[in-house]
Amino acid sequence: MSKKQRVLTCWVGGNDLKALERGDVGPILSTMQAATFDRIELLCSYPAERSKPCIAWLNEKTDLPTKPYYTSLSSPVHFGEIYKAAHKHLERLTSAPIDLSILISPTTVIPLDEAMIVIVIVDRDDDGQSISLERSGSLE
Repeated sequence: MSKKQRVLTCWVGGNDLKALERGDVGPILSTMQAATFDRIELLCSYPAERSKPCIAWLNEKTDLPTKPYYTSLSSPVHFGEIYKAAHKHLERLTSAPIDLSILISPTTVIPLDEAMIVIVIVDRDDDGQSISLERSGSLE
């Protein structure tokens, strides 16, 4: 029996984009360095011209395959669109057996994205998937 891949997923947030600009370590890179993963699957609602440099930077900083999935939101607080994007992303990710870790970062500019992912997890049927939540940053 082959070992399940350990996958980290999260939204690319404003603090990740700022980390690249400032030369800091943002929430995603910090988590990638602190735990062991086989690959990274990112949801991006920022325009590609803003998020692609961040994703390239993450690829340079680690040897993990990092794949972005772009989604459009009419508003960063549109619950319905965030829920649908998170649900679709998690459905795709969990279609094969994996150990899924979801980064929940309280420092994200759009915290509703992470809240919707948690709601999607709670809403899903128990299908035997291993899902853990990774916390980054501090509540201020």
